[in-house]
Amino acid sequence: MHPKQRVAGVGLMVTIFFLVVLSAAGLYLFNQLNNAQRGSNYDINIARTYYAAFSGLEWGIYSTTHSLPCGSVAGPSVLNTFASYGVKVTVSCTTSNYTEGTNTVNLTKIISLAQFGIFPSLDYVQRQMTVTIQH
Repeated sequence: MHPKQRVAGVGLMVTIFFLVVLSAAGLYLFNQLNNAQRGSNYDINIARTYYAAFSGLEWGIYSTTHSLPCGSVAGPSVLNTFASYGVKVTVSCTTSNYTEGTNTVNLTKIISLAQFGIFPSLDYVQRQMTVTIQH
């Protein structure tokens, strides 16, 4: 056998090895970038649902203190403000009357539930806030 033929075969093996190593490194970096992007999107959805639930509480407080219907007989009121972001906000109110001595106290419990996505999915986020006000 001629010595140059063996060297050419070794060079081909080294080239294939480097291609495999570079492909694996590229795939690893692509997966890392994809995971970082997914985590960033999840953080944004967490913030959106938090502020949507908080806005639902504010809406419930405003409607209760201004004698507007918060929760109707047909079911809880639904805010559509955050629908363009994929967040569904449901606000429900429960009013109770208590007597303390000769005074009647009206308490309203307001529950705001914000949801993004569908429950079994990995990007599902839910935030619930509750407040009780006396009026």
